Amino acid sequence: MSQNEKDRLTLRVEPEVAEEIERHLKNGAARSMNQFLNEAIRHYLDYLDLERAGALLPREIQSVLDGRLGLLERNMSRALFKLSTEVDMTNALIADLRQLPEDELDDLRAGSVKNVRALNGVTSLDKYMRDREYREAGADEWLG
Repeated sequence: MSQNEKDRLTLRVEPEVAEEIERHLKNGAARSMNQFLNEAIRHYLDYLDLERAGALLPREIQSVLDGRLGLLERNMSRALFKLSTEVDMTNALIADLRQLPEDELDDLRAGSVKNVRALNGVTSLDKYMRDREYREAGADEWLG
């Protein structure tokens, strides 16, 4: 069928539907009733094809994505568990060692935020202990 050849269809619509079409035509949705109805029908046919396909992605791709997301979820859960363990250890250690006044806690929190940003969130109590031992050993050597 060439571009100029078209099939003529008879269409009967409910009055409310005709009013909606007229409203959209007045708002510039299409240049003509014919263009509007053709685009609406194409849109609905695309919708039916997608619905029949069952998904926007082929099953194989969806399966791979689900697997990768599941792996990411497990890795994130492990990392959050390790982080929570480190935070709990630190909190217990600080609470056992000393009582901190409110203003000192605020300063400590601000310093921690700075450190975590600088280290992209990768920190641990072990690292702090090694750093402290290194600083103390260096100070002793320098002073001694």
